[in-house]
Amino acid sequence: MASQCLQLHALRTLLTGGSSSSRRRSKVAGSVLQQNGSGRSSLPHIDGWQTRESGDDLREAARFFRDECEATVRMMCVGSESSSVLQADAACTLVERLLVGICDHLPEVRTQFEVKVSHLDLNKPPPVAEQEVVVLEVRFHTEKVLAGEIATRSRVTLSVQLKEQLRFALALPRCDTSEVQPLLLLADGLDLPVLPDCAQALKLMRAELGAGMSPITAYEWWEQHRHARFPLRRSKFHRLVESLFEQKAIQMVGKAVRADTLWGYIHTSPIKVQAFLFRIDRRLKAGVSVSVRLRPAESEREEADRKQVKAIIQKMMKQQRSKAEKFAPSGINVGAMLTGVEAGQPGACPRVLAKLFTAAKWKGYGKGNSWHKFDQTWNCTDRKDLIGRVLEENGRLIWRLQDGEVNTGDDFVQAEESNGHLDLIQSPERSWNLVYVTMFLLLLAVATAWNNGSVLRWLER
Repeated sequence: MASQCLQLHALRTLLTGGSSSSRRRSKVAGSVLQQNGSGRSSLPHIDGWQTRESGDDLREAARFFRDECEATVRMMCVGSESSSVLQADAACTLVERLLVGICDHLPEVRTQFEVKVSHLDLNKPPPVAEQEVVVLEVRFHTEKVLAGEIATRSRVTLSVQLKEQLRFALALPRCDTSEVQPLLLLADGLDLPVLPDCAQALKLMRAELGAGMSPITAYEWWEQHRHARFPLRRSKFHRLVESLFEQKAIQMVGKAVRADTLWGYIHTSPIKVQAFLFRIDRRLKAGVSVSVRLRPAESEREEADRKQVKAIIQKMMKQQRSKAEKFAPSGINVGAMLTGVEAGQPGACPRVLAKLFTAAKWKGYGKGNSWHKFDQTWNCTDRKDLIGRVLEENGRLIWRLQDGEVNTGDDFVQAEESNGHLDLIQSPERSWNLVYVTMFLLLLAVATAWNNGSVLRWLER
């Protein structure tokens, strides 16, 4: 079947001259990412590839990449098009959200892109190894690093970072069996580094607690030192943890649960993306789940840290996933992306990940006298009505240009010095709770008076 599909794809290319998107623009021979006088070297040329689209508008880049990917899976997956297109849509949406976010938040950054498709040899059987069939290459013309801050209330101890050269490649779909195989999207130039102050907290705990370090001792250390060493004004990690622990439901759980949660946070390891895998999974409403494949670890310590993180996440997935979906849906889905399949559970929901990687349409500091006023991402939330229904969704990512890469020792946001009086925590819900109580008592009094007829007698005066 795969050979027949390849022939259909070749016939379509011969008759139409390429995809529908390629007919909208003139063909460009060669790579647009070659030497252009800027002093930057070209990306390596790959034999057997044809440039379909090129330009400098990342919105068009995302659209053309989607067109080519969907055309490819339709041709390659005859008989299972609906499932394969569902997978391709999830993959292309992830790419689109990242690229459009750069356009929205960093319009000053010049970009160039190229969309290429491979020439498949119909005389050869489908390769056993992964073969790239559609590629999107993007170059950002800036000396700075493109860094995306994830909104604090998403409760994800990572950020997003793009290299100067970003590359996505759709691997040849595997649709020659009765079961639709995972769709593979290779990625190069995309990293999710750990928040610097999160990494610093783990480093200090290991140094000071030594062999006695455990979830409980780490939690006690954090409670003792968090304000002095990680003031809320400057520490993104502290604000993230506090945003979870200040919730009433979390305050009611035992110390052990909070300790396990903090233990999971401090052991976050960087996600060095090699590929995303999109599986058909009917256990999720989206019908598709997302997993990630990491690049090989660069040291034995990194490999050991990854194994420890996986063990922690799998334990949390099995014991607390349903609760975490309510209090930290972004965080638990990032965990599911890493270990969901290995834990016998679905991977991440593609809709949650897409939202996490979507540039925020609005942001803002919190109000009042609480620590929320130090967090410029506090209002990166959906707009809802009085009963909690979503009126308008908002992204969770804020893109910035940084002088250097995000790593341990950097102060990711808000580098002001604390004056020693800014870490006093006042419950942000206290003033609103008083309002709600007052309104409730007022409504109760009115209802009681109405039942007694006193309101009617007063109106009849």
